[in-house]
Amino acid sequence: MHPAVDDLAKASKRAESSLRLARQLLDGGYPSPSLVWSVRAVEIFLKEFVLPSAFIGQKTNIRWERAVRKASKKFGTLKWDNAFKFMQDEFGPLDSLTTHDARDVLVVWNAEIVPRRHNIVHGKEEASADEAAHVMNWAEEIIKKLKLRLIVSGKHTFSDVFGQMYRDLFEQYHGHPPPEDD
Repeated sequence: MHPAVDDLAKASKRAESSLRLARQLLDGGYPSPSLVWSVRAVEIFLKEFVLPSAFIGQKTNIRWERAVRKASKKFGTLKWDNAFKFMQDEFGPLDSLTTHDARDVLVVWNAEIVPRRHNIVHGKEEASADEAAHVMNWAEEIIKKLKLRLIVSGKHTFSDVFGQMYRDLFEQYHGHPPPEDD
């Protein structure tokens, strides 16, 4: 198995930990920090799980830490346009995830949520509990969609690894392997 699989597991756990902290903060009555940690979870997942794999795939001798640094450079300070474009160029488009008013969640995330986090971090604004809960739900869905995209894309450096993990889990749960693709 590729040595970076352990790094992927750690990155996934860090994103999950950030979401757990966001939930605890929201439950404790701290919606603004909750929103910040929800956005941070997606950022961690992109910077430390999704994008570094593309750099590993480009050069097999690159170390994971260097790939993470390269991935981090794809992000701007207030918008993640370059990171989203790079991700979709590398792994294909994500299945649509839309808001209640039919807007693309990634577009809204990039144009509104990321700058909102910036303003909250710098004390310019506060989030409501409803808004923080909404952002947390989006963060969970974005991460879930990204994981699914990586499994099915076939373009990801670790698509084979993810696919085998899926097949193993399916068989453990159902007692038989998943049906073959047509």
